[in-house]
Amino acid sequence: MNFAIFAKSTEKKIHMEMEIIGSWMIAGGVAQKIVVFSPSFLTPTLVNQISKCIKETGLLGAQVVVALDFELLNIELEPMGIIIDSHGMIAQWNLEEIRKRVGQDFYRDD
Repeated sequence: MNFAIFAKSTEKKIHMEMEIIGSWMIAGGVAQKIVVFSPSFLTPTLVNQISKCIKETGLLGAQVVVALDFELLNIELEPMGIIIDSHGMIAQWNLEEIRKRVGQDFYRDD
C-alpha cells in the first residue's frame, strides 16, 4: 500500500510516498512525530528520504521525531527513537540493545 504524508506549515508541504509496513501514526506541525509499531518499518533509506523531504521544504527547524513503540521481549527500556532533520538523524537509542531484542535486521536496508 502506498501512503502520502502531507505536513502543512506556512503554506509549504512535505510530501513523501512510502510503502507502509505495520502500523504507525502521525501528529504535529513543523515538528512531525511518527510512532513506529513494527521493527521492520524503519530503515536507513526511509530516514534518508524523510531528511531529503525536510531539506526540500526549506523550513527552518523542521524535524520529524520517530518514536519506537514495539514490544522488546517484555523488557522495559527507556523511550527510544530518532530525530530527523535536514542534515540527517540524531539517534536516541541503543541500536545494539534493540537488535538483541528484535533481531539483527532492525534498522537495516534489504
